[in-house]
Amino acid sequence: MAFTTAVSLFLLTWSGLFLLDFVLRALAVRRYIDFAEKHHIQISPFQLRFYTHRYDARLMPQGIGDGEKSLSRRMGRKLLTLWFDLGVIVVLACTVFVTWYLTSHIWHALPSSSSFNERTRDMPRPIPARFHTPAPLPANDNTAEPVFQGDDPIDHPHRDEGLTPIIPGVNMPWAHIPMFMIVLVMAAVLHELGHAWAARLESVRVSGFGVFVLGIYPGAFTEIDDLGLNQRPTWSKLRVYCGGVWHNLVLAAVGCLVVYSTPYLLSPFFTTGSGVTVEEVSQQSGLYGGLKPGQVVTKIDHCEVYHPLSWVECVKALQKERYGRCVDSDAVLAAKSSKVTIFDNELHCCDEQKNATPAHICFESGVVTKRNHPETRAPNLADALRLGGPEKPREVVRVETKLKRQLSCLDARSVTSQPSCNETTPCEASDQTRPKPTCIYPALYNGTRLVRLEVGEADKPVLFVGRMEEFLYLVEVSPLISRWSWVPKVLPHTVELFGKYVVTLSVALGVLNAVPCFALDGQHIIVALLQAWKIPRKRRHRLTQFSLAYGTFLLGANILIGFTKFFYSYKLM
Repeated sequence: MAFTTAVSLFLLTWSGLFLLDFVLRALAVRRYIDFAEKHHIQISPFQLRFYTHRYDARLMPQGIGDGEKSLSRRMGRKLLTLWFDLGVIVVLACTVFVTWYLTSHIWHALPSSSSFNERTRDMPRPIPARFHTPAPLPANDNTAEPVFQGDDPIDHPHRDEGLTPIIPGVNMPWAHIPMFMIVLVMAAVLHELGHAWAARLESVRVSGFGVFVLGIYPGAFTEIDDLGLNQRPTWSKLRVYCGGVWHNLVLAAVGCLVVYSTPYLLSPFFTTGSGVTVEEVSQQSGLYGGLKPGQVVTKIDHCEVYHPLSWVECVKALQKERYGRCVDSDAVLAAKSSKVTIFDNELHCCDEQKNATPAHICFESGVVTKRNHPETRAPNLADALRLGGPEKPREVVRVETKLKRQLSCLDARSVTSQPSCNETTPCEASDQTRPKPTCIYPALYNGTRLVRLEVGEADKPVLFVGRMEEFLYLVEVSPLISRWSWVPKVLPHTVELFGKYVVTLSVALGVLNAVPCFALDGQHIIVALLQAWKIPRKRRHRLTQFSLAYGTFLLGANILIGFTKFFYSYKLM
């Protein structure tokens, strides 16, 4: 989806929603007004808000609430108390860790602005891979060996980028927006429910609960009786303040479990060991459009693929070795090209071929040529000194053998279906009556390779010319292969993607709220801790303000650094 189209739909949706609310209220449509007042629905530009006071025991786990007298209720209350106590310990440790992490991240960004700009501008780093340079054939006597400059290496993002904004259409596909919003609503609602459950456990009144949407980013909020909460002990207040972050971390753990257990959860519908299923192909890859999600790849060139590990092993093996194909010598000679051009850093030799198709590319081979040179050999000096008549000069023929490069324009699909060959595995003649096949190589000098992918249930293989690193970093594969045709092939990818979004968004929402920053849960946590410290009131106030100011600075600076790196990496600045 184009960016302008997405923005237009966004503005049209919010404008229509706001206009509809305005018209219905202006016309005094009683049913709509009663419904909106009952559920406290408010619509303003780019914001939708829902609020309810009906926050009752149906949202509460067993053991939370007032008046529990039965044994099961008391046991449930004790277990929940231990649950929230564990949450307090984990969240306090998380607060210390995230403060240290944000501090160290700023520290690493402190050097001179020039070096900072170099790091941010070069943030997508080349993949550390071994590029194999084809062994050059001896140069032709008549033509000079062309020099080609390789393409830019594939960009690979840092493993640690700090805080990175999520912008649809830039670093998040438009198709992921529904899943993104669903997961974000889940994380936000569970966060607020964690506060509410802890408050009810401590007999603190919960006034209401609400959900809102700001632009495309949903959220939630809970109103708790602050006066009643402030009268509780410090540890009780920490249970309430840490309840949201704690449940976000628990949700992230559940999402991680879903990601790693997907093969076992879907094993009744999927099998393994007979190839890999393509989950996603990046639009930056040359495979995009040719290799489609849901297709099963069983072979990369001559290398069999059984699972994702063998997928990686095949790619690395093809990176290290240069393989050619054994093609009939007469066909290679018949497709010989004499006109060679260089366009867009690529060699072209098919311009003079009338029947050439987009699948035709240049192949090179070494042709052995022999040339006879008649020579007159003089008598040997030792023979001339012998007794008798002198030996007469004799005529001899010297045979000059030379290996020359030959370029041929051939159909890549037909060539890649032939047996493989290289310097250590030469071509063998299948029939003694026919000449020995010629080992030809794709004439690619810019670090790219010609690769043939065998795709199950496909009439034709997928041909690819590009860098082998694209298979590792721009293509996602899964070991799961559907047992039946009616099973959606993208189901494993959807389940894993959902789990990854749950982990990412839950950790982000939880960890950021643990920062001792104004208006976040970390503010209430640090205030509750310092209030329990028996120090003079003025010193406690100064320490509180310093802690919150430092945490706010950390969060703001890291967000600024994250946006700066983001804009530089996507060349938006």
